[in-house]
Amino acid sequence: MLTDLYLLPFLSGQVPDLPSGKLALKPKYPPPYVMPVLIAGAEASIASKEHGKYTLTVAHGCLKLPAGGLSVDGVVCEKAVDLSAGQSLSFP
Repeated sequence: MLTDLYLLPFLSGQVPDLPSGKLALKPKYPPPYVMPVLIAGAEASIASKEHGKYTLTVAHGCLKLPAGGLSVDGVVCEKAVDLSAGQSLSFP
């Protein structure tokens, strides 16, 4: 279990700073991919078919970030994130 808690966030390159309202993802592989996102209060995935186009889908819990608080490979989502289980957000 400890391996999963380390390895899965490593693959998606998670850099969470939730008290500051920031979640940066730097996946270790080029697109296409679907990578897990495991953070306090939410389990999600980030998917990309090509660089610059991303979809974040929450599977369990909820994820709330202010506008500009989510970035993937340096591409910032300008929208606020307010997702619960089953919801997704695509950007840019």
